[in-house]
Amino acid sequence: DTSFFQELWEKTEGIVRGKSPVDGIERVGAFRRMPEYPLAVVVSRTADDLASTHQNDHRLLLTAGLFGTLLIMAGTALLHWQILLQDATEKRLLEREAELIAARERLERSNEELRNFARIIAHDLQEPLRAIVSYAQLVNLRYRGRLDADADEFIGYLVEGATSMKARLIDLHDYTLIEQL
Repeated sequence: DTSFFQELWEKTEGIVRGKSPVDGIERVGAFRRMPEYPLAVVVSRTADDLASTHQNDHRLLLTAGLFGTLLIMAGTALLHWQILLQDATEKRLLEREAELIAARERLERSNEELRNFARIIAHDLQEPLRAIVSYAQLVNLRYRGRLDADADEFIGYLVEGATSMKARLIDLHDYTLIEQL
């Protein structure tokens, strides 16, 4: 059977398949002719051996493909889980932010109410305190030295305490006005 060798003389290189005239076994081979010599180099394997190798390669590729698919699926599942976790975290952050904004608004309202209350109290207590300070000073002027030493000391405490309270109320009133600016 010369069909195996026929292609060797028709082409300079290629792949040949057929029954080998040397051993009569079906072979698949690659060849290249030597241009300056009447010679061709042929490397061949039996068709069964080549098919077996091909099947092993196919099994290896299939196993690698399955493993790669599993890795992709696991990575996709992890990515999906991370996205869900990130969405839940963002939702909690938005809820917390809304709570903080509401708390800040309540605190600002409360502070404003306290400032208004302090301003009203500081203003409204000044008049009765003026009367107390005026009468304490009047008692001090009229009766100092006419009563015993304890009475003079007590009148001094009364005048000093009322004057100090008046100064604090004025400061409080001024402070509430500054906060409005």
